[in-house]
Amino acid sequence: MRLSPLLLLPLLACAQSAPLPPPVTPLAPTEDAAFRRSPPPLPEGAGETVPALGVESARLANGLTLWVVAQPASSSVAFSFASPRGGRAVACATGELAGLSARAVAEAGILWREGRPVPPPSIFGRSVQARVAADFARFDLDVLTRAAGQGFEVLARTLRAPTYAEEALVAVRLAELNAEQARLGRSSILRYAAGKRAVGEDASRWLWSRTDAVRRPSRDDIRRCARRFVRPEGAALVAVGATSLVEVQAWAEELLGGWGVGTAPPEVSPLEASWSSDLRIQHVVQDLGSAQLVALQPAPRRPSVEEEVHFALLAEVLAGSLVSRLSMRLRRMEGATYGIRPAMIGSAKVGLLSFELSVEVEDATDVLRALRAGLERVMEEHVRSDELRRAKRRLAVRFADRDEAPRSLAAWLGHRFAVGRSSEDITRYAEALAGASEDDLLAVARATLRPDALHIAVAGPPELERRLRSLGPVDVFTLRRN
Repeated sequence: MRLSPLLLLPLLACAQSAPLPPPVTPLAPTEDAAFRRSPPPLPEGAGETVPALGVESARLANGLTLWVVAQPASSSVAFSFASPRGGRAVACATGELAGLSARAVAEAGILWREGRPVPPPSIFGRSVQARVAADFARFDLDVLTRAAGQGFEVLARTLRAPTYAEEALVAVRLAELNAEQARLGRSSILRYAAGKRAVGEDASRWLWSRTDAVRRPSRDDIRRCARRFVRPEGAALVAVGATSLVEVQAWAEELLGGWGVGTAPPEVSPLEASWSSDLRIQHVVQDLGSAQLVALQPAPRRPSVEEEVHFALLAEVLAGSLVSRLSMRLRRMEGATYGIRPAMIGSAKVGLLSFELSVEVEDATDVLRALRAGLERVMEEHVRSDELRRAKRRLAVRFADRDEAPRSLAAWLGHRFAVGRSSEDITRYAEALAGASEDDLLAVARATLRPDALHIAVAGPPELERRLRSLGPVDVFTLRRN
């Protein structure tokens, strides 16, 4: 079919038309909307305190600790097995092998009754999930209350009798490779770069090489690694929901009481890291229209419960909401930021406070200077009483939400155990939140923050390097897939 030339005349006319004139009124930022100038609404009855959390505890002869939080009205029971030996930095030769081994325990099948191998069992669609952090591993399962006994047996047999079947490991490797690729998002890469430099390690071994560490380990390597941290000694099994310590202890004695008896636990090297004391910037060269930043500051290492809560409140004041100090300061800079997000990265030996934000390329250095100035200011003067009050309310709401969900609470308690908390410590969080003062936040800021030693990773175009060098030394990386 041929088109008439007459039909093309309008298109040619449009293509040759003059460009639009500039606007008569220049674009200008508008004032903050009302919702940005006032605290966001909180749930009805939300206050600055939360009820103390009661944890019952017991210990088996093989060294396994039991923590139970009874919630009789709950419709489910959540279990979490937490091992401080299982972290990516402490368990095995590489963090990738630790992650692969934990996934193999949870997903490669188990030996059931009479030693019969079966695929990973699920109960009402729920199956055991493995999670490996810097210096602990966790295995979680939550089930309906009427299936709590069955769920406990599934978790116990998963921990005690994984098959490591060769044919199942193919799917496990593929799942872990997919998970590694998913972790290669820009934010993950930036956190990796800044975090490595912050603890004085080389940041040039980029994440692209991590996939080889998933492909290469043999079945024996995986089994050997898992046996280093899937053990009862020094670990905890947490149960939250419609159950009791008496019930959980009976299940544990029957299914886990003989686990590990007569075998010596392997030695595990402790994770130790110190904060590198000089400001350093990692520039990840990517052809982007904007710049994405991750900035790290130290958080308390081995903090008391009170120090942990005080620092969490300080992070809330700095960047925890739309009306936080840094959010307001950066938003007043024209075109400066698309939002700032704080995150706590905590473990038994390492504490970090991460700020993530996206900015226009030309504003990146001004934003970093403003971030540094904001950190310096919170070390020089008390936070305002209204700032502290809002931070307490936000933290109290998060505590309340977590405590009402068995799954979230069990995972949190497993993490608390792994970083060295006792059951008595858990009861002190509510008291620490209620008693925190402006003096406490000033003290923890002065003792911990290091604005002069920000560790920053920036993803952005090549021309960003020149701007960044006005702030300090810059290491430049161009990412390439191996």
